[in-house]
Amino acid sequence: MISKYEILLLKEQFLIPEEKLFYIPFQEKRLEDDILAHLPAFEERQHLVFIGNFMHEPNFRTVEILKREIWPRLSKVLTKAELHIYGAYAGAKVMQLHNPKQRFHVKGRAEKARDTLAQYRVLVAPIPFGAGAKGKFVDAMAVGTPSVTTPIGAEDMSIDNLWSGFVAEDYETMVQRCVQLYSDKEIWLEKQRQGIKLFNQTVADDSFTKALVCLCRQRVEDLADYRKKYFLGEILLLQQLNATKYMSLWIEEKNKREHIE
Repeated sequence: MISKYEILLLKEQFLIPEEKLFYIPFQEKRLEDDILAHLPAFEERQHLVFIGNFMHEPNFRTVEILKREIWPRLSKVLTKAELHIYGAYAGAKVMQLHNPKQRFHVKGRAEKARDTLAQYRVLVAPIPFGAGAKGKFVDAMAVGTPSVTTPIGAEDMSIDNLWSGFVAEDYETMVQRCVQLYSDKEIWLEKQRQGIKLFNQTVADDSFTKALVCLCRQRVEDLADYRKKYFLGEILLLQQLNATKYMSLWIEEKNKREHIE
């Protein structure tokens, strides 16, 4: 699992044994100085951005909040800035939110998410629901783009309240934090550095990968004994195999009857 929160949920609510669960976050290469030196500077970036696949309902709800609650307030302060929305599967309900006159642009799918995010000054994501780690923040931190989000957005991704930007619990505070990040270079650089530090301490920590490889080797060596502990899994596997067997027989018989008719 990539989320400690979801592991806790499985353990406490669904009583899944701890030894059947393993935490491994997104695994990335460390952000070294040579990579950071080539990122666009504060002055080279403009506008605000949100990105997310619209097959995922929280992303659509986030864009609705941006359109109705955040951007009407924020656009009155940042009078020259635009908000650009990216995401695959942007259907009619997403595209109808596009309004250039309001400087609210729905761009559709980004060919390369990180290259796209690197051109923007702030990622704004008032995510209302959805558990676990969010790939959009990993991508943003990787290219030095600070973000403003909700506690749900930052869930399971921060360490000791360290965040690449700000976490806000209400819309008004979120607007204020966006203005700070967008307008103040020193604050922006500080939050960018925090994001890089957070990235390297979490998703660029390869100790998780090494531990997973070690665990897999142990499981392979003791597979028979390990499976004996969980007879319920054996029962479910047997039932699944039987279901597949009888479904195949049903399809075969159905095809015979249709051929005769």
